[in-house]
Amino acid sequence: MSHNTMGFWDAALSAEVFLQTPEDPESELTDVAETSFLPELTGDGWLHMSRRGMWIALGITFVLIGGVGIFLPLIPTTGPLIAAAWAFAKGSPRMHRWLVSNRLFGPFIVEWETYGVIKPRAKLLALASMGLASAWMVFGANIHWSLALLGVGLCAVGAVFVASRPSSHAIAEDAP
Repeated sequence: MSHNTMGFWDAALSAEVFLQTPEDPESELTDVAETSFLPELTGDGWLHMSRRGMWIALGITFVLIGGVGIFLPLIPTTGPLIAAAWAFAKGSPRMHRWLVSNRLFGPFIVEWETYGVIKPRAKLLALASMGLASAWMVFGANIHWSLALLGVGLCAVGAVFVASRPSSHAIAEDAP
């Protein structure tokens, strides 16, 4: 199985290698065992490409969720974009660079990846939106009390996590 310089399968090159035979005077292959492509089909190449595709698909999904969060106030934006950066770092360095170099969300992602920092303004917005969502689930939504309790509990866990993160580099560097 042949791959191009970007690591993607190249069908034309694979066909050319497959069609070469040891009897072909122009062939560089000298042994029948060298013509077998079955070990490559079961090797790590296919697994690597499927994992890479999974990470890219996951990153795109998180970018879409973050994009929806820009327009809908109760859906977070920065969290899914941080998750997208994490997925892209595992699957596509090019897409990771694209996301990190974004002038609007890039600095938040770099702060998180480098220092684990959530800036005070982002922290305040996250905590306020979780508080509003909790209040809406308890008082405004016509949902079963168990679903409201679950939603408020998840918001509380998220609020504790967000509040526990450092707000600046100095605090993050001093932490053990």
